[in-house]
Amino acid sequence: KPGTRLTVSVNALTLDADGKQMRAPAPLAAFSYFGQQMPPKGFEVALLGDTPASQAAAHANIAEILRLGGDLAGAKTHAKAADDLLRGVDERLFAAFNNDQLGEIARAEDDLASARKLLVQGLQWASQAKHLTYAAECRMSLARTELDANRPVEAEKFARDALTDLQHAKDTRLQACATAL
Repeated sequence: KPGTRLTVSVNALTLDADGKQMRAPAPLAAFSYFGQQMPPKGFEVALLGDTPASQAAAHANIAEILRLGGDLAGAKTHAKAADDLLRGVDERLFAAFNNDQLGEIARAEDDLASARKLLVQGLQWASQAKHLTYAAECRMSLARTELDANRPVEAEKFARDALTDLQHAKDTRLQACATAL
């Protein structure tokens, strides 16, 4: 595309396009993505970059696994690492997922005010990113938080709204969770 520039060095991949710049440290080389098929004619190597957002997503996923396994300290460490990587980066989708993890950790630590604040922010980011499934996950976490606070009316609204989000997203895997709330 005219005006697009890719700079490759041993320390970074830098893509300049449409007045924006994306930078990934230390490029990785991949010589095959094609399994048993032959690569397209002229294909030699793909250069990949690991961005802060992708690293944050990995930390948030690890945080969820640790939290569900009961290791709140480990989960908090990984969720905070994700938070640090996302600071200053416009990645609302990853930030929404990470805030859901941080909110659930705060809820498990019985800090319902912090949980509510984190989850509401996560819901806003998921909504801005137009990702109904992450918005629903934040709503379900908010419903659990409201139940813990003995506020069943508020919890029911969040659960119903989560179910609506999941139905619109055609995501059947979490609908049972929203219904159970």
